[in-house]
Amino acid sequence: MRSINPIKAGVGFGVLGGAFHLGRVVLVELGWAQPHTIGSLNLPLTAAILISTMVVIGFIVGLGLGILWNRLAATTTP
Repeated sequence: MRSINPIKAGVGFGVLGGAFHLGRVVLVELGWAQPHTIGSLNLPLTAAILISTMVVIGFIVGLGLGILWNRLAATTTP
């Protein structure tokens, strides 16, 4: 197997997570989806917290998967 750059994998997963939730916020603003309810925060603050949290979580997951992939690639390469 080929190794990958864990940082690039993290950025990719982070961008996907952030883009998904940014799209969800746009749908909520258009009235086509139900809003997320996080405590008593107003919509712009809730959206910013949700999007930034998902970017960070996506980066961490992508980084971890990239590191795991490289370890598995190193053990299976002859």
